[in-house]
Amino acid sequence: MTVADADPRLPLAACRLFEPVREQAMFLVDPGGRVASWNEGVGLILGWRREDWIGQPLQVIYTPDDVQAGVPQAELRQAADRGRADTSRWLRRRDGERFFAQASTTQIVDDAGRPLGFLKLLRECDAVPAGPGGMPDASGRGATHDASDDLRRAYLGM
Repeated sequence: MTVADADPRLPLAACRLFEPVREQAMFLVDPGGRVASWNEGVGLILGWRREDWIGQPLQVIYTPDDVQAGVPQAELRQAADRGRADTSRWLRRRDGERFFAQASTTQIVDDAGRPLGFLKLLRECDAVPAGPGGMPDASGRGATHDASDDLRRAYLGM
């Protein structure tokens, strides 16, 4: 199922404007959490071809720990509740390689304010944030504040 299947009012034609953008992955996600569009940045950053990407669940770009913790759904809920969810976190390419990215998820609504889906923008970060003392923690992750920690705590009720 794609966004067009879920709601034909979504601006898929506008996504054609994003297709040649290479510096960021920019794509639509339907209300059920499935990918509905592609741009060159998705291919270059995430490693997905258009024909394999459309219809994938959003969680394919998240680490297994984040998927288990419900982070993809929590980000969509935050975007639905607040209009936008921003995060810096580790994500996965199609081949499973991890990379650090900054991402934003914005809810798309129609003229009456009814939700139609989400626009996800992400870009790869050149530097991984350092933990205490300037070193990555044992997992290779930086220990700086991550907005996803707030999402995870909210999702788990902590």
